[in-house]
Amino acid sequence: MREVNDKHLKRVIQIYKERGYELTCKILNLKSSSLERYLRLARVRELMEPEQPDEDPQPNVLLLDIENSPSLAAVWGVNKQVIHTSQIVQEWYMFSWAARWLHSTEMFSDVITPEESVNQDDERIVRSLWEFVDYADIIVGHNVVMFDAPKANARFLKYGIDPPSSYQLVDTLRAARRHFLFTSNKLDYLCQQLGIPRKISHEGMELWLKCMRGDSDALQRMLEYNEHDVVITEDLYIKLLPYMKSHPNMGLFYKSEVDLCYKCGSSDLDWLDTFYYTNVNKFSEYRCNKCGSIGRSRFSAYGKDERKHLTSPVAR
Repeated sequence: MREVNDKHLKRVIQIYKERGYELTCKILNLKSSSLERYLRLARVRELMEPEQPDEDPQPNVLLLDIENSPSLAAVWGVNKQVIHTSQIVQEWYMFSWAARWLHSTEMFSDVITPEESVNQDDERIVRSLWEFVDYADIIVGHNVVMFDAPKANARFLKYGIDPPSSYQLVDTLRAARRHFLFTSNKLDYLCQQLGIPRKISHEGMELWLKCMRGDSDALQRMLEYNEHDVVITEDLYIKLLPYMKSHPNMGLFYKSEVDLCYKCGSSDLDWLDTFYYTNVNKFSEYRCNKCGSIGRSRFSAYGKDERKHLTSPVAR
């Protein structure tokens, strides 16, 4: 895009403030991408005050953790062996779940009663969990992709509950494995390495067995352990967030006419002098001043004439 003088920018801003986004494009015969560039340039030159995004609607981001019993099986020994389904004496069931909305201090949770545990009856808490999963747009958890989400779905199906509405998953375990090389990716170890409060210590498997026997004190301690995991998972998520490459686009949930960080939805962006390059294009990069993430514009930093002289690789 050729150099635009301040006089022209001020005219664009005036029309934009009086008529809004769509009418400005029509009046000035501009593409939306061109108007976006004008507005961004006006903010850089401090000719226009930054606009604040609408706070409603916004994404419902749920931090979630589930605790369940082990399955019991009749075995011939303790060494490596194949356990046939006929050896399963008792199937697993859910002890408790805990959740809270991102950046909120209010904890939501549910735990089975001693009688429900003895009877392996978790239907009540499974139904209460469904209400939160159904309301969530994004669910964050440590190993949520391979454990919490499918475990919840298994219980929903068992009790004939309809699938919850669509949501996206963000797994801090997968993010740690993909972007870093810690000695261990267990939640407790990552928290230790990153200065986050660690998991609550307990007596190990004996706590789970006590819960299965209907020990009310053990069930209460299980719930506290469950809720604490949600708290530290949120801390870990915030630590890992700037490095996550594949993260749901939070900007899609806001109604805004300004650029938003795709990871946290903030409009406090610092546009850098660096670019994100593909084989045939380049895009301006920003750093979010709220979450620290690097993102890019959706619009090319090349002008139309510049792109004419770009070549492309041959098919492989």
